[in-house]
Amino acid sequence: MSFSTDFVAFLKSKSTVTSLVGSGANARIRPTKLKQGDALPAIRYVVTSGAGHEDLLGPVGVRQPNLQIDCYGSTRSAAEALGDAVRDALLAFWRGTMGSTTVKGINLVNRFWMFESSEDGSDSGKHREVLIFDVVHSESIPS
Repeated sequence: MSFSTDFVAFLKSKSTVTSLVGSGANARIRPTKLKQGDALPAIRYVVTSGAGHEDLLGPVGVRQPNLQIDCYGSTRSAAEALGDAVRDALLAFWRGTMGSTTVKGINLVNRFWMFESSEDGSDSGKHREVLIFDVVHSESIPS
């Protein structure tokens, strides 16, 4: 499994998150973009960077990606509530085994809020809390 797969499974195991976005196959936790018509609140996540670490002898089996998690809500308070649930779950975990991934540390490096206007020009839209985490986890070393 990949870190992304393990991350989604981790979020789906947290009742404070699934009480807001649904559970199992119906959980609104999406890679890259939300599905058209997704109910809110919902989560979009992107692994934005993260080359593996190397020393003079080659790869050392550690990757350090940035993980951007966008928590959407129909109101700012709904987006904030989801953001708080995700932040609290990840920071309480901090390090350990997440599925098949050994996580060596998770740190919140940025948090901000945005509003996405609807395409029809009305006042409706989506509120979004953006959380950016620095994650350090193990990876296989190519042979």
